[in-house]
Amino acid sequence: MKSAVGYGIDFGTSNSSIAVAFDDGSVEVLPVGTATMPHSLPSISYLHRDSNRLAGDDAINEFLITGSNRTLCDHCSLVVDDLEGRFSECRQFRPGGRCGDARLMYGLKSELSNDLFRVTHSWAEDFLMSDLVAIILASLKATADARNGVEIDTVVIGVPVAFIGTETGDFDALQDLAAGRLIESAEAAGFSDIHILEEPAAAVLGQPLAAGLSVALDFGGGTFDVAVIERSVETGPAEVIALQGAAVGGVEFDGLVFDDVVANAIGANQRLPAVMRQELRTLTGIRSLLSDPMVPQALASLKFEGGDTTALNELLFSGHAYDFYRTIEMAKIALSSVDETVI
Repeated sequence: MKSAVGYGIDFGTSNSSIAVAFDDGSVEVLPVGTATMPHSLPSISYLHRDSNRLAGDDAINEFLITGSNRTLCDHCSLVVDDLEGRFSECRQFRPGGRCGDARLMYGLKSELSNDLFRVTHSWAEDFLMSDLVAIILASLKATADARNGVEIDTVVIGVPVAFIGTETGDFDALQDLAAGRLIESAEAAGFSDIHILEEPAAAVLGQPLAAGLSVALDFGGGTFDVAVIERSVETGPAEVIALQGAAVGGVEFDGLVFDDVVANAIGANQRLPAVMRQELRTLTGIRSLLSDPMVPQALASLKFEGGDTTALNELLFSGHAYDFYRTIEMAKIALSSVDETVI
């Protein structure tokens, strides 16, 4: 009977997958998602003030239940009253205020090279980037371990040839920062023997390639990578002889679908600030808008001028953002194999 010896993880901008390698040389991509995308786990982390941590579709479903829940700061369990007054270790505490009980974190891969993103404060806890990514990797590992009936500590994780954001500064330093954070995330997820490999090479090394040159293309959610691979003879080892990548991916196509099909239908082509209009194009941009105190003011001004803000308010503040952009993504995926689809 064959035995599992290691995992391969594709931590993606939008979705992630895990495969298991067996001692007989075979490899199997494991089901980790829903019936519509069984081998893909949405790259989303869920945080709750009660320390509940979830990933993927479980994270989304739980956030739909708890996302609108708020706790009054004056009634919060983190608030302590003593002879010196009232205080709290919560970073969001303010007398008379309130804060959300849950957070949904997505687009994390796009932030791995962001040296300004050092920590995010939620309630009385500080979360490093590696803590947030580890929630997703740990979920993949737990699913795979349960399926194989054994805990596996060895993993190969694919990395982009160029992480998003590395084009804006010192490439080598930012690339190393992103890769290092990914390794820290894997350690926090329970792996001890961790290897990284450029994504386009990881996709084809070990595959039965013909002798000569082969080109591997990896068009992901956030990056587009290319590897040129050479095999001198049919049975010889394959060697990666060139790599290149660019920070453009499927998310850009999602934005184009939004521009051409959806924006006008939800009122995004009205007189909105240019920055807000741009952020509305992607799910990651929506995350920025949700934390921007100027957004409610901009929508109020638009409504005062006679604009229709109903759909925009629903999208931004009623918990529909993920379903909305997932619908756009599924339409894009459908158009890979058919000429027409309906949003």
